[in-house]
Amino acid sequence: MSVGADKIIANIKADAQAKADEIICKATAESEKIIADGEVAAQNESDSILASAQKQADMKYQQIISEAKVNARRKELEAREELIEKAFILSSLLYMASIAFTIFLLTPITTIEFRLTTISIGTATPSICTSLSVHCTTIVVRGRKRIIIESC
Repeated sequence: MSVGADKIIANIKADAQAKADEIICKATAESEKIIADGEVAAQNESDSILASAQKQADMKYQQIISEAKVNARRKELEAREELIEKAFILSSLLYMASIAFTIFLLTPITTIEFRLTTISIGTATPSICTSLSVHCTTIVVRGRKRIIIESC
């Protein structure tokens, strides 16, 4: 081949190489843009998932706190109800005892018996019986304390 043909071939190769380099440069830039866009999309998705998980965790935390407050309030109300019930029973017993004692003081030699049906206060079981002489005894039977007011 001649020198002129070699120059034309060299020019064609140079033009082809320049176009190939340009195409490679554009492809590299485009691939870098796609990678950058993908990284941004992945970060956005990650942030969205984390925000959703944080929101769910906060909701679960609030639910647990609310349940604990409700349970605490319920236990407080149960305790108050039990105290009121015990106070009412004790008040009734004291009232009945005062009536029995008044009758005892006002009664001459004759005997008057006053009996109250058994009322439970927790583990204590009081029973009242009055006549001329009154005796108070505290006994423990099978781990249960009993207070007995009886005639002698």
